[in-house]
Amino acid sequence: MSVANNFPFQQALFNYILIKETENLNILRDEKLINNKIGVVLAFNGWKNILK
Repeated sequence: MSVANNFPFQQALFNYILIKETENLNILRDEKLINNKIGVVLAFNGWKNILK
């Protein structure tokens, strides 16, 4: 069996893992931000105004 035959399965598995881990990371981030007693500072680098 060649690697090319496994690619669709590997791609689907990769997409599933990536989506699930992204969701888990977002949930963890939200929990930490909500429970933060000190406060939160958000900084963005390279902000671009698309209206101009």
